[in-house]
Amino acid sequence: MKELTDYWQHRYDWRAREAELNMFAQFKAEIDRIGIHFIHERGRGPNPMPVILTHGWPDSFYRFHKIIPMLTDPEKYGGKAGDSFHVVVPSLPGFGFSGHQALSADGVADLWAKLMAGLSYKTYTAVGGDLGSGVTKSLAAHYPEA
Repeated sequence: MKELTDYWQHRYDWRAREAELNMFAQFKAEIDRIGIHFIHERGRGPNPMPVILTHGWPDSFYRFHKIIPMLTDPEKYGGKAGDSFHVVVPSLPGFGFSGHQALSADGVADLWAKLMAGLSYKTYTAVGGDLGSGVTKSLAAHYPEA
């Protein structure tokens, strides 16, 4: 414990982590009286496809920090500009910077559909891992037109 405590007190570089977190455009929205934190990075291609990425448990929006630049600017990574995405990465309720409210996958999917509509995305794709896969499945089941 002494080694761990010493690391956190004297060697962990919180400012470097803070700078990594602040690389992305982050927002808060209130949807159905629940505060939702999310990243919204716009794609740099000619017609980016919106995508919402949902993390799992125990996890956070930070799970996707390495792939967000690849999705928004694929040309920079050897891909085609036409394959870019507008990326939305919300923090699940109860995690990180979102409000602390327990919801089912269907409840979160309802929030995500409202978030994407609020961002003016009529259609989008969705990806989820672990717990986020249930939210993504619910989005597909309940909002197939989107």
